[in-house]
Amino acid sequence: MKITVLGLGRMGRELVNHLIDAGHDVTVWNRSPVACLPAVGRGARQSLSAADAVDGAEVVVSVLFGPETVREIVLDGVDTFAPGALWVDVTTVGPTEARDQAAWARERQIRYVQSPVLGTLAPARAGALGVLLGGEPRDIAAARQITDLWAESGRIFELETAEQAAAGKLAVNLGLAVSMQGLTEAIRVASSAGLATSDLLEIVVKTPLAGIAAAKGETVLSGDYGAAQFTVDALAKDIGLMLDAIQPLPAAETVQARLLAAQDAGLGDSDFSVIAQARPSA
Repeated sequence: MKITVLGLGRMGRELVNHLIDAGHDVTVWNRSPVACLPAVGRGARQSLSAADAVDGAEVVVSVLFGPETVREIVLDGVDTFAPGALWVDVTTVGPTEARDQAAWARERQIRYVQSPVLGTLAPARAGALGVLLGGEPRDIAAARQITDLWAESGRIFELETAEQAAAGKLAVNLGLAVSMQGLTEAIRVASSAGLATSDLLEIVVKTPLAGIAAAKGETVLSGDYGAAQFTVDALAKDIGLMLDAIQPLPAAETVQARLLAAQDAGLGDSDFSVIAQARPSA
């Protein structure tokens, strides 16, 4: 198929490789053109504008930073979708934005599926992500020809609406954020009595903190948060979407304060687990 990918950030760069390797005719666009070079080296074509990239595509996959970027680049910036083209939006957006995007597409006879992914860069590279798909059944079936390339078997979730897919992604990320905050506070409790973090990580095996300890324990022990799987900036944006969608969310607000403190400290590009050491302002 003729597939266009808009957005080659951390996740987009991983997903596009699966499309190229599967033999699709891939065109790529990114606001910073240099990000396209690895995909071009693997056989993709590069467009210098999003509108040109979308023109003639059977499928458009957008992997952008958030709803404001989707609005700027797609809703307000592209009028070259072919009627009947399929738009698969992988961007993490809120339920309201997903509903608006679906309406925008419907008005233009564009098929639309909201398809955020669950997981970070390593599972994306391995084709082992969870995938949510919200939209019309026939459109989901078409989207799965693409999204199954980066999905782990058994972790593909077909939902009735785009809003449900968006909300599901935010709910998962809320769990991730709150788990990290829980581990952070557990470390503080342990350290108050002189219990080393390495010993605490052994203690929490087979407890509710086991998953986040396994995922982020080594990073916390090393103190090296530079190799980000999921950045402070990205999670802060997602928590903002959660709080826009529904309030109160006290746990989300607590983590938001930690993330904003990390951003203020210049750590926005660091892995979000840096909140284990960042301190919010008094």
